[in-house]
This record gives sequence, structure tokens and C-alpha cells, in this order.
Amino acid sequence: MSHRPVHTLFLRLYLSHEQDLRAFVTAVMPDAAVREDLFQEVAAALWRSFHTYDSSRSFGKWARGVAMNKVRQHRRKLFRSPFTLPEQAMAAVAAEFDQESDGDAIARTEALEACMAELPEKSSQLLDLRYRESLSATEISERTGKSPDAIYQTLSRLRRALEVCIRRRLSLNTP
Repeated sequence: MSHRPVHTLFLRLYLSHEQDLRAFVTAVMPDAAVREDLFQEVAAALWRSFHTYDSSRSFGKWARGVAMNKVRQHRRKLFRSPFTLPEQAMAAVAAEFDQESDGDAIARTEALEACMAELPEKSSQLLDLRYRESLSATEISERTGKSPDAIYQTLSRLRRALEVCIRRRLSLNTP
């Protein structure tokens, strides 16, 4: 498989599960100040380990496993920091998220693809830089001449717009 299809597959899977993954990280990481950095670490770890993903299994479940490992690493690193969610509770939250159906994931992926096709070229290019090329906001900033904050804000707006579009498309397909 060439490099480009792998990037495309990862991007599609990641973006179609990002909302659930973000909700999971939010549920198990009560510290809001740390949560966004941790989520970015999770996204980077997912890309780095994507070659280990078995496509016959749920991407969401695999991604949550990677996220749980990142949360555990963070807890070990900052062992003095209070963490109110015990390991068993974190596992229970993960099990609840694992109840997603594969049909729902397929529908979300199809909705994401349709929504991405509607994006302006500059928005698609920015998503490519972030998720296909795995560039940081600073690296994208250097390429585009925009500040890292502007990159973060634009990516955040794009993710929200995609989320709204996906929800709209899924609600149109509901009987």
C-alpha cells in the first residue's frame, strides 16, 4: 500500500472517531489544563502506531486503548498530582465507549467523507498538513506564515464544522 492511502485511511478513521475520542479523554482526565495537550499526544501516538492497527477491529476501541495508555503514562509522570478517577472507573468508561456499533462507525465515516468533500481547498490543505503529514501547529505556522495560535483556532473551527456537518448528515439518515 502506498504512503498516501495510509494517510487517507488514518485521516478518515481518526476524524470520524475524534469526537468520541475527545469525549473519552475528557471523561478520564479531569484536569482541563492538561487535557488538550494530552489529546494532542494521543493523536500523535495514534499516527505513530497506526501500522499496528488491525482493520478487522474497531478503530475507536483501539484508539481509546492508546488514549488510556497515554493517560496512564501521564499519571505516572505526575504521580503527585491528584487524579480523581481510579483505574477501575477509567476501564468502565472505556467499556461504555466500546459499546459503539460498527454500523455507526461506518455511517460516521461516510458522513465525514461527504463533509470533507465540501471543504474549501485551503481547509483541506490545512487538515492534510496536520493529519496526513503530522505537522505541529508550529511547523504549519512556518509553512503558511500564520501564527501557531491562528493554526490552532482554525483547526478547532474546522473540527467543529466537520462535527456539525457529520451530525447533520447522520440526523438526515435517521428514520
